[in-house]
Amino acid sequence: MQTLTVKITMHAFNQSMQSAANKNTIIILILFICLTGCSFFTYKIIDTPIALHKAGNVIETDFKIEQDDKISLKLRFFVNDQPGDRNRLLDFLGREAGIGFSVPQTVTVPLKIKIIKYTDVKKSVILNKTYTTTGLVSSGETTLDRLIDKLSITSGNYRIRIETIKDFPQLIDTKVQFKLYYIRAPK
Repeated sequence: MQTLTVKITMHAFNQSMQSAANKNTIIILILFICLTGCSFFTYKIIDTPIALHKAGNVIETDFKIEQDDKISLKLRFFVNDQPGDRNRLLDFLGREAGIGFSVPQTVTVPLKIKIIKYTDVKKSVILNKTYTTTGLVSSGETTLDRLIDKLSITSGNYRIRIETIKDFPQLIDTKVQFKLYYIRAPK
């Protein structure tokens, strides 16, 4: 009889522990979703490939800004699977300064960028500039980022045109993307 009581008590205890564990798992899952996934906002506006190895390549695309905000334009270089490719790109783009070594001269990548804003009755050029990009703003194991510019922009419909000006044959096997994104989340 005592063995049966112990077994029933143990079974009830195991069920209550399993129920508590399930509740804790659900609570942790809800917290994770709320902290990481409740915002459906994406900072990315444009993320498109660009061929920097050949002068005269053009990208044109439309985009929409919902409210006045600040945006950033940058180039993202992807490290390929070849041994030493990250070092090759760092030599081309420039390394971050570290203690005890100097930063070599970086290669400037000129780009011509034009942004047009469309309104109901007309279109107006808000940016028509040739940039000479230099240096890195961030580097990771598989990507290296180069800042082009940061801009304040008003809400509306836009078209951006990016044109490569100079040949860079050393980038023929390098995937590069032009990125336009919000610097911070809109209010």
